[in-house]
Amino acid sequence: MTETMASGSMAKMAKKYFAPTIEWDWSGPQTGSGSPDDLVKEFAATWGSMVSVFHPSDPFVVLDSVAKKVAIAFSLVINVDGAGKAPACLITNNPILFTFTFDDKGKVTKWDGLWDPNDPSLVGCVTKPSSAEL
Repeated sequence: MTETMASGSMAKMAKKYFAPTIEWDWSGPQTGSGSPDDLVKEFAATWGSMVSVFHPSDPFVVLDSVAKKVAIAFSLVINVDGAGKAPACLITNNPILFTFTFDDKGKVTKWDGLWDPNDPSLVGCVTKPSSAEL
C-alpha cells in the first residue's frame, strides 16, 4: 500500500494480487464487489484521491492456512492531503486491521478493512476543504 499511495494508483497492486472477482468491505462503510478494475476505480475516487502517504508500523500478522486468510493489524500514519494537492493533514497511530481471503491460486478474493471511521483526527482530515475549495 505504501507504493500504491505513492504512485497514485492501485492498478499495479490489483494486477499482481487480486483474483478476477474481488469483494471489499471496509469501515466507513465502503463495500462492493467486482473486477479488480472496479476496485481500482473505487479506490481512485476515494482513498486514492485523498491520501499521498500510507505508512504502517508494528504489524501483527495472523495466518489461517485452512481458511486461506491473513489478518494484519498495525498502527497507521497517513497524510490526507488530496493526494498532494492540499495542505498536509497527518493522522498518526491510527489502529487498522486488514483481513485478506485468498483463492487456491493465492489471489485475494475478499479484502476486509476495519478502523474507527469516527476517529476525530480522521474525520477532521477527511472533512478539511481541498485546495480547490480554499
